[in-house]
Amino acid sequence: MVMRADVLAETCVDVSAALSALVYGPNKDNPEAVAKYWAETWRSGVAKLDALLAAAPSSAEGLFVCTQPTFADVVAFQVLHTHLVQRPTCLDPAPA
Repeated sequence: MVMRADVLAETCVDVSAALSALVYGPNKDNPEAVAKYWAETWRSGVAKLDALLAAAPSSAEGLFVCTQPTFADVVAFQVLHTHLVQRPTCLDPAPA
């Protein structure tokens, strides 16, 4: 369980850092960079999160690690929320 939490937390850090680099970096007003982020970087990140959720023993409850919420679940939900604030449709292409 600890390893799953660590993997999830590190994945969330990677996804969050990529969005921060876009939002606060020099390419924030570059339409091509923004489009590339959502088409490639975000899709790759959300695919990793989706795979972690699908492999979780408690995926039916919507939790990534175990049957009780962990710090990593909270971090994952924060990353998802932050992306939904930026682009409300960002989860639409993600598998259910």
